[in-house]
Amino acid sequence: MKKLLGVIRPKHLATQDPEDEDWYANFLVLDRRKCLLLTHAGTLFTIFEPDVRASDLKATKNLVVELIERELLPESLPADVFGDL
Repeated sequence: MKKLLGVIRPKHLATQDPEDEDWYANFLVLDRRKCLLLTHAGTLFTIFEPDVRASDLKATKNLVVELIERELLPESLPADVFGDL
């Protein structure tokens, strides 16, 4: 998580208690490839995205929403299954 925070450099971190609607992210380096791992807290729906560039992470919200929507399609899940992204 420290590596991801170092790349996206958030202005502040949430101080609220975790909720089922939360998404957790981790930044991994596997075989010299930067990867993003996202997990929905309430359902444990997980997305793994290899070959993520630091520039992709600058627009984190856009990237995450695109990845979630992309992964919902093959599962035949509605786009709003996790609420308003």
